Amino acid sequence: MRDASGRWILGFCGNLGHGNSLAAEVRGFWEGLQQAWKAGFKKICLLGDSLVAVNLIKNGCQDSHPLAHSINRIRLLIKNDSEVVVSHTLREGNMVADYMASYAYQYTDWNIQVLREPPVGCRIFIDRDVMGICCPRRLCRM
Repeated sequence: MRDASGRWILGFCGNLGHGNSLAAEVRGFWEGLQQAWKAGFKKICLLGDSLVAVNLIKNGCQDSHPLAHSINRIRLLIKNDSEVVVSHTLREGNMVADYMASYAYQYTDWNIQVLREPPVGCRIFIDRDVMGICCPRRLCRM
């Protein structure tokens, strides 16, 4: 979690077990909302680099979708709080979250770990965001 200027407020990570990147992104939205509300924040912008996850949260899904329960829980929470905005960003525009996803692999505990300070390796990405330095998107040539 960061403020409007990109400065670290708090972070979280944990072992999600087996699953896929879509499930991890949806779980990240859920945990992010929970942590933001616990911290007393009212205006929340959820950024995700999975366009599929963002669209599922924004538009909903059929009850037969494997993540329907989680998606519907998030949508219900957001519906009750009109100060939540869900937006898509490219991975290169969300390098702090990308770093934290990789960082979480070291945890074996199923409980979410709240981090009051950013991990040392994450600080460079926070500093770049605060200074407005973007990471170029990698393109491959065929």
